[in-house]
Amino acid sequence: MSSPTGSYSEVLVATAKRKRAIKRTLLVFFGIIAAVLPECGIYLFSSAYIAFALYQVFCLSAWGILKNHILPMQSDSQPRSRWPIAISIGVSICACAWIIAPHMGWILNAPHIRSVLWNLGINRSPISYAVLLVCFTLINPIVEELFWRRCLYRGFRETGLSANRSAVVSGVLFGVWHWLVMRLLFAPAYALLITIGVVVFGWILSGLYERFKSLPLIITIHALAADIPAAILILFCVRHIH
Repeated sequence: MSSPTGSYSEVLVATAKRKRAIKRTLLVFFGIIAAVLPECGIYLFSSAYIAFALYQVFCLSAWGILKNHILPMQSDSQPRSRWPIAISIGVSICACAWIIAPHMGWILNAPHIRSVLWNLGINRSPISYAVLLVCFTLINPIVEELFWRRCLYRGFRETGLSANRSAVVSGVLFGVWHWLVMRLLFAPAYALLITIGVVVFGWILSGLYERFKSLPLIITIHALAADIPAAILILFCVRHIH
């Protein structure tokens, strides 16, 4: 016969497990909504700008809710010694993207990509360039890291998932959002390969965040290693048709 103390402990353990399960479900739900919501801007309004706005407003709103009501905030250390290395690697990737873009016709079907982008409102106008650059260099890295790493990854960690499992789950959800965009721009096989690369990149960013606990560092790596090179390739496709 179990003691009252034992029964009470079992109830507490069961309650804690239910709360963790509810938090995980909520986090997955937020991740799915973030992945699917931009499609409304693409398919309902045929506008990349509306798609970006929906995605980024949702991510910021979700971050505001989750950080206050679900995820306890913790101070981040600032590994300043790592910044020169991260910036050097990021700048090198940007330079490589600029150099190799003209030679990537086998994967960058520039006429098709240009057609899709023009249909979504991204053309050769200076305003399009300005919006694209601001979005990819400043807004998107901050918004995505606040949501995907600061909230979802950290949220999964705080529900008891290991660092690797949390990185995998948040990385897969991160990849789903990019797959829905990549499939519009690339052939299916290339879109799948790029999406797998995005999942791996998300997993790496989560690992770096776990290791260094510095969100500004992760935002910088995200911008230099992914978003700015992506903007370079997109601008190349819009301006150069062979």
